[in-house]
Formats: sequence, structure tokens, C-alpha cells
Amino acid sequence: MKKKSSGVGKKVQSKRLQRNMVVCIASLAILSACSNSTSQEDVTVTDNETLVEQEVIADEEPSNIEPTNEESHNEDKEMEEKKDTVKSELPKTIEVDQQLIHNNGTVLTIESVHLGEEFITIDIQAINGASNNVFLSWGGKNSMILQDDTGVTYPFLPPERNHNLEIKIGERLSGSLIFVGRINGEATSLHLKTNPNGSEDKDATDMPSFFFEYEDL
Repeated sequence: MKKKSSGVGKKVQSKRLQRNMVVCIASLAILSACSNSTSQEDVTVTDNETLVEQEVIADEEPSNIEPTNEESHNEDKEMEEKKDTVKSELPKTIEVDQQLIHNNGTVLTIESVHLGEEFITIDIQAINGASNNVFLSWGGKNSMILQDDTGVTYPFLPPERNHNLEIKIGERLSGSLIFVGRINGEATSLHLKTNPNGSEDKDATDMPSFFFEYEDL
């Protein structure tokens, strides 16, 4: 009787042990699944945080990108527009009121310079204080030279009457010297030479030569 009871007891213990092992295995499987899920979530969050940090850093980094050809062209265009400010302001009148006195007694006053669309006009007044008649433009077209600092020369248009701009003793001459052309947009100054073949300092000359320059166009 004792031997039979002992065998039954061993079978009961074996079944309990098997059930406990199954429960343990199931618990380990559940813990492993939870651990994997948590690890994936951590990795995802970490990746997102890294992306955000990279975006912020990229926004804060200074840009060292060189200008494109189009940007360089726009800068050149702006420079050209600045150079052409004289053109954009035409017509334009510059008040001068500068007096020039020659050794022979002739007094020439440059009153104003008018920059037009097609002509440049210089208003003058001259008084002959010499002992003989004088000519301000002996030789017609070539007797007046108007040039800017870029080297452009503007042709002189002498008047039909008094072609050589003669002034008799003690008389006064008022009028406008007309030159053909629109002022060069890059020019910053103008200079006028009268009677280039005349004399700049002789007392007895009848072709006094004057030089006038305006430097603030």
C-alpha cells in the first residue's frame, strides 16, 4: 500500500512542475515583446530628435554661397544705372555764372549749361574791352571745342549770322553756344575751349582764347 501511494504523489508533482514551466515561458515571452516594443519607440524618438537638431543647426549655419551669374548681372546692371543718372535727369540746366578775363580786355561770362536730349547749350555774355574788334569763334565749326572727361567731343553749330562771333570795340554780345549731342552718361565733367588757334595771353590779339571747365555734372 505504501508503494502505490508514493507513485501517485510523484505524478502529481510532475504535472505541477510542467504547468509552472509553461507559465514561466509565457511570462518570458510577454516581457521580451514589451522590451522590444519599448526599444523601437526609443529609437524612433531618438531619430526624430536627431532630425530636428539637424534642421535647427542647418538654419543657424551662415551661408557662404557665391552669387550666381544672374545675381552678378543684376549688380552690374545697377552700376550701369548709377552711371546713367545724368541721362535719366535730362533735360537739366546747370547754373554756372563764371567770369573769364583775357589779357586783351575781353570779358567772357559763362552763365549756364543746359543738357538737353539732342543738344548741349552754353549761355554766355561777352564784352569787348580791347582796343580792336575781337572774334570769339574765328573759323566756324572748329573754333569751339566742347569735350567731356570720357573723350567725347560735341560738334559746334555756329550761328548763321555773325558766324565768327565778332564783337566790336566796347560792345556786348549775349547768346547761346549750341553743340550737337546728348551728354555721355559716364561723363562727370565738361570743358570748353574757344579759339584753339588763338592766343591765351597776348594783349593785342583779336582772337582771344578762353578755357572753361565744369566738374560736377
